[in-house]
Amino acid sequence: MPEMSENELALLRESTRSLLDSADPVAVPGALAEQGWLDLLSEEPEPACSVLFEEQGRACAATPALDLVVLDAAGPVSMRTTAVVWPDFRRSLEPSSRLADDVLTVVGVVLAGWQRADEYLVPVAGPGAESADSVLVRVPADAVTAIPFAGLDASAGMALVRTTVSREAVTPTELRWSSVLPRAQRCVGHELVGLAAAVHTIAQEHVAQRRQFGKPLSSLQTVRHRLADIEVALAAARGALAAAWTTDDRRVTWAAKSLAWRAAAAAARDGQQLCGAMGFTREHQLHRFVRRAQLVDCLLGPGAWLVGTLGRDLVETREVPLVPALA
Repeated sequence: MPEMSENELALLRESTRSLLDSADPVAVPGALAEQGWLDLLSEEPEPACSVLFEEQGRACAATPALDLVVLDAAGPVSMRTTAVVWPDFRRSLEPSSRLADDVLTVVGVVLAGWQRADEYLVPVAGPGAESADSVLVRVPADAVTAIPFAGLDASAGMALVRTTVSREAVTPTELRWSSVLPRAQRCVGHELVGLAAAVHTIAQEHVAQRRQFGKPLSSLQTVRHRLADIEVALAAARGALAAAWTTDDRRVTWAAKSLAWRAAAAAARDGQQLCGAMGFTREHQLHRFVRRAQLVDCLLGPGAWLVGTLGRDLVETREVPLVPALA
């Protein structure tokens, strides 16, 4: 299938923004299906994921779209009524749910819109040390207890899952955690880029409107340097994410997610500085994006932790991954 043109991408962005502005999290899977996004995900995953998740970040929207990325590969499951129990927030890429002694201990988080689920798809850690041993299983929703939590960002609509389920209630699938993890990590990276881009826009608008010594703050060289730093970080993250879609090497995805986090962190740091005292208030919108970025980064391996993981892998293997964009 030929690559999407700039006009087609622009139309996709416009329709995605409209959907995110109006859709309730519970209704998002159905709305995306009606829009044709699920078909695009199967045929062209890179534009489908990059556009949707970057726009989700820009809008600071809370949706279960990340669930659909896994469900698309899961075979005969309902996109509208199945949710994914993601591994809990920790420094690991392995599932946090485990099966032992005929009991499945389900530990993790579910995304906004989890109330729609009548079934959960749960990644379960395998007996080995690698994610290749880990599989996903199906569990009825009435066997799982989800507890909404506020924490850093109550508007994210997430919930904690801590429960045990008997083996009889578990239906195994052939889907491997290692086959869906890289794509999901890239999607999280795109959302971080969208959040960083939104903060950059907020800071730009603020310094253009505020005046000091009779001229706009945006005319000051130091201010321009900080805005440029965010732009450079965004360009690096977008380039790395684009490269990650061209290879199966998981290390490229780790690097891309790490750079996406660095862009979000740079935007939060410099955006806060540029917005000044106003940016620290709840009345200002900046904190919404900063909080969401910190929360989203915790999914599927924090960016700062992935840097160390990547470094250890490079030292152990003594191999540097090559991708077309960087070769």
